[in-house]
Amino acid sequence: MDVLRAVAKVLQLNMWNFSVDPCDVTSTVGGWRNPNAGKGFEDAVTCNCFSSVCHVTSIVLKTQNLQGSLPREFAGLPFLEEINLSRNYLNGSIPPEWGALPLVNVSVLGNRISGPIPKEIGNITTLNSL
Repeated sequence: MDVLRAVAKVLQLNMWNFSVDPCDVTSTVGGWRNPNAGKGFEDAVTCNCFSSVCHVTSIVLKTQNLQGSLPREFAGLPFLEEINLSRNYLNGSIPPEWGALPLVNVSVLGNRISGPIPKEIGNITTLNSL
């Protein structure tokens, strides 16, 4: 939860409810997924649970008017496979720390990203799309 708090601070997110476990889909709010988000405006944190252990595997924050930089703090989520921050107002470059994650899909389309793609991203053997 500390990593998600750090990500929320960097992205200036106030919609994440830290009184609820993001992986608890049995709660009345269904974890951190907005079922009312329209197509293209998704916001969701998805987890994968094995036995009693859950890990965040996907963070989708499309068209949420986010500002700031791409959070290097995502590197603290070692099971993260998807980062989708499309169509926001994020700037800076892709953090090299993301290269240590088992990412499959990364989308930062429609932001103000600059600089080269870090060489560490080339080490991600699971990456299908960037």
